[in-house]
Amino acid sequence: PVPFGTNSESDTGRALVLIVEDDSFRAGREAPLREAVDELIGRLSPGDRLSLVTMPYGGLKVPPTTDHSRVRTALGRIVGQASGRETGSDLACRTGRTLESLAGYLDSSHGIRETPVTIMFITGGLAAPRRDAPVTMAPGMCELRTETFSQVGVSAGAARAQVYVIQPGDMMDIGGVQRENIAGSGFRGSDNPLEGIEHLAGVTGGTMLQLTGSAGGALGRVLRESSAYYLA
Repeated sequence: PVPFGTNSESDTGRALVLIVEDDSFRAGREAPLREAVDELIGRLSPGDRLSLVTMPYGGLKVPPTTDHSRVRTALGRIVGQASGRETGSDLACRTGRTLESLAGYLDSSHGIRETPVTIMFITGGLAAPRRDAPVTMAPGMCELRTETFSQVGVSAGAARAQVYVIQPGDMMDIGGVQRENIAGSGFRGSDNPLEGIEHLAGVTGGTMLQLTGSAGGALGRVLRESSAYYLA
């Protein structure tokens, strides 16, 4: 009979997906990402399959491939699309679109892999759940609900995805402040772009990392932690 446990190697390489939220990057700030991905590609094994996806609008740029140079070439053509005047409402709307795209991508890949998939979701920042209007008024069009985050967590679990939520180190900006006064009126939520990253990592059981181009940085850690997995 097959033993209850084994540490035998598999002939199947890893499945790695690089997801870039290009709407969160300003044009000209792509260099740290490209440097880190170059380092990542240099350390992949020949059997590892890497794909590139942009969100929320870009979709699949490179399907899973062992020709890793295709990802490097495609990434070189990605330019940041973020506005320099993003308000709290804009941040919430962008986050909602991106989360819906992420859940849809994970749902579409559910059941088609025999091995787990490692998701490297790279973003300049996300909004946390927030209203888009004072509590005394009807919700605004950019209200961001907790359920939107929770759905990504459900989709990630069904897809057997290990999620890393990564923000470039040069974009560790602290956004706006809470708008709630001492009486609790006028509350909308925080515009801090780190809070949404924390929330996404929480619902997916994922890990928050800071992107650097060094071998010991975020993507290097992803490679180390994805080199083996348990199958129960």
